[in-house]
Parts: sequence; structure tokens; C-alpha cells
Amino acid sequence: MKRDFERLAEVLDSVMIYENPYMSFSEICNMAGISDVGMDAFIRDNFGVSGDDILKAFRYRIPLCFL
Repeated sequence: MKRDFERLAEVLDSVMIYENPYMSFSEICNMAGISDVGMDAFIRDNFGVSGDDILKAFRYRIPLCFL
């Protein structure tokens, strides 16, 4: 799952897709070729926030400690 997280980060950075407010976390995971359910669980286990929260932090440049 760590490799999938790295792939998600690559997709987010490479095309700055996170700035599109109409793209959901699920759609971005789909673009990365990874499971949104599995990735959401991984993010919750490791960061204590949801995949949608991570996306919000990217979009609005919010430090995770404030989510």
C-alpha cells in the first residue's frame, strides 16, 4: 500500500489535478490505478485523516495538523 500512496502523490504532483475542485478523491485514485477504499484506510491508519482530508490539505495548502 505504501507504493500506492507514492503513486497517488506522483499523480497529484505531476498534473496538479488536486487543484481541480470537481475531482474527487475516488476519481484521483482511479486515475492513479489504485483502490480508493484501500488508500483511504491506509491514509487513516497512518495520518489519522481521510483521503478527502488529504485532498483538501493539498488543495488549500492546509497543514495536516490543522485538519
